[in-house]
Amino acid sequence: MFVDCYECDTEYLRQNVQFVDYVRDRTVADLHILVTTQSTGGGGRAWTVKFIGGGRFDKIDRTLTFTTVQTATNDDRRKEFARIFKLGVAAYAADSPAGAQLDVQWTKPAASATASRLYASLLV
Repeated sequence: MFVDCYECDTEYLRQNVQFVDYVRDRTVADLHILVTTQSTGGGGRAWTVKFIGGGRFDKIDRTLTFTTVQTATNDDRRKEFARIFKLGVAAYAADSPAGAQLDVQWTKPAASATASRLYASLLV
Protein backbone atom coordinates (compact mmCIF):
# COMPACT_ATOMS: atom_id res chain seq x y z
CA MET A 1 0.00 0.00 0.00
CA PHE A 2 0.98 3.59 -0.60
CA VAL A 3 0.16 6.20 2.06
CA ASP A 4 -0.29 9.72 0.69
CA CYS A 5 -0.57 11.97 3.74
CA TYR A 6 1.10 15.19 4.78
CA GLU A 7 -0.04 15.22 8.42
CA CYS A 8 0.37 11.51 9.20
CA ASP A 9 3.14 9.98 11.23
CA THR A 10 3.98 7.26 8.70
CA GLU A 11 6.81 5.91 10.83
CA TYR A 12 4.29 5.34 13.65
CA LEU A 13 2.02 3.52 11.16
CA ARG A 14 4.85 1.28 9.97
CA GLN A 15 5.69 0.37 13.57
CA ASN A 16 2.10 -0.19 14.74
CA VAL A 17 0.27 -1.50 11.68
CA GLN A 18 2.46 -4.35 10.53
CA PHE A 19 -0.03 -6.62 8.75
CA VAL A 20 0.39 -4.69 5.48
CA ASP A 21 3.30 -4.02 3.13
CA TYR A 22 4.13 -0.37 2.49
CA VAL A 23 5.55 0.79 -0.84
CA ARG A 24 7.08 4.09 -1.94
CA ASP A 25 5.68 4.00 -5.49
CA ARG A 26 1.95 4.57 -5.85
CA THR A 27 1.85 2.80 -9.22
CA VAL A 28 2.83 -0.57 -7.74
CA ALA A 29 0.43 -0.41 -4.79
CA ASP A 30 -2.76 -2.47 -4.58
CA LEU A 31 -4.11 0.21 -2.26
CA HIS A 32 -3.54 3.97 -2.25
CA ILE A 33 -4.51 5.75 0.96
CA LEU A 34 -5.09 9.46 0.36
CA VAL A 35 -5.56 11.54 3.50
CA THR A 36 -6.76 15.13 3.58
CA THR A 37 -7.51 17.37 6.55
CA GLN A 38 -9.15 20.70 7.14
CA SER A 39 -9.80 22.89 10.15
CA THR A 40 -13.12 22.62 11.94
CA GLY A 41 -15.07 25.53 13.39
CA GLY A 42 -14.06 24.44 16.89
CA GLY A 43 -10.34 24.50 16.12
CA GLY A 44 -9.93 20.77 15.58
CA ARG A 45 -9.23 18.85 12.40
CA ALA A 46 -11.62 16.99 10.09
CA TRP A 47 -9.90 14.05 8.41
CA THR A 48 -10.94 12.28 5.20
CA VAL A 49 -9.22 8.97 4.52
CA LYS A 50 -9.79 7.62 1.01
CA PHE A 51 -8.88 4.01 0.31
CA ILE A 52 -8.37 3.78 -3.44
CA GLY A 53 -8.07 0.28 -4.82
CA GLY A 54 -5.55 -0.57 -7.50
CA GLY A 55 -4.19 -3.82 -8.88
CA ARG A 56 -6.27 -6.68 -7.50
CA PHE A 57 -8.45 -4.18 -5.60
CA ASP A 58 -9.12 -2.02 -8.66
CA LYS A 59 -12.35 -0.02 -8.36
CA ILE A 60 -12.87 -1.10 -4.72
CA ASP A 61 -12.79 2.29 -3.01
CA ARG A 62 -13.90 3.39 0.46
CA THR A 63 -13.85 6.64 2.40
CA LEU A 64 -13.76 7.06 6.17
CA THR A 65 -13.92 10.36 8.05
CA PHE A 66 -13.23 11.41 11.60
CA THR A 67 -12.45 14.53 13.59
CA THR A 68 -9.90 15.37 16.23
CA VAL A 69 -10.53 18.08 18.81
CA GLN A 70 -8.47 21.24 19.21
CA THR A 71 -6.92 19.95 22.43
CA ALA A 72 -5.75 16.66 20.89
CA THR A 73 -2.04 16.04 21.22
CA ASN A 74 0.10 14.76 18.36
CA ASP A 75 -0.02 11.34 20.03
CA ASP A 76 -3.84 11.49 20.25
CA ARG A 77 -4.08 12.35 16.55
CA ARG A 78 -1.71 9.65 15.36
CA LYS A 79 -3.38 6.98 17.50
CA GLU A 80 -6.84 7.91 16.21
CA PHE A 81 -5.57 7.99 12.64
CA ALA A 82 -3.97 4.54 13.10
CA ARG A 83 -7.27 3.21 14.46
CA ILE A 84 -9.25 4.50 11.47
CA PHE A 85 -6.49 3.37 9.12
CA LYS A 86 -6.70 -0.20 10.48
CA LEU A 87 -10.49 -0.19 10.15
CA GLY A 88 -10.27 0.80 6.50
CA VAL A 89 -7.42 -1.51 5.61
CA ALA A 90 -8.96 -4.54 7.37
CA ALA A 91 -11.53 -5.12 4.63
CA TYR A 92 -8.78 -5.29 2.02
CA ALA A 93 -6.45 -7.34 4.23
CA ALA A 94 -9.22 -9.89 4.82
CA ASP A 95 -8.90 -10.77 1.12
CA SER A 96 -5.14 -11.25 1.37
CA PRO A 97 -2.86 -13.88 2.89
CA ALA A 98 -2.80 -11.78 6.09
CA GLY A 99 -6.55 -12.34 6.50
CA ALA A 100 -6.07 -15.70 8.20
CA GLN A 101 -4.15 -14.01 11.02
CA LEU A 102 -6.48 -11.03 11.53
CA ASP A 103 -9.00 -10.67 14.33
CA VAL A 104 -11.43 -7.96 15.42
CA GLN A 105 -11.45 -6.52 18.92
CA TRP A 106 -14.23 -4.40 20.36
CA THR A 107 -13.92 -2.20 23.42
CA LYS A 108 -17.24 -1.80 25.19
CA PRO A 109 -17.95 1.88 25.90
CA ALA A 110 -18.79 3.07 29.39
CA ALA A 111 -22.52 3.02 30.21
CA SER A 112 -22.75 6.82 30.13
CA ALA A 113 -21.17 6.96 26.66
CA THR A 114 -23.64 4.38 25.36
CA ALA A 115 -26.58 6.30 26.81
CA SER A 116 -25.30 9.56 25.28
CA ARG A 117 -24.95 7.98 21.84
CA LEU A 118 -28.42 6.46 22.08
CA TYR A 119 -29.92 9.78 23.12
CA ALA A 120 -28.05 11.60 20.33
CA SER A 121 -29.23 9.11 17.74
CA LEU A 122 -32.85 9.54 18.88
CA LEU A 123 -32.56 13.28 18.34
CA VAL A 124 -31.51 12.92 14.70
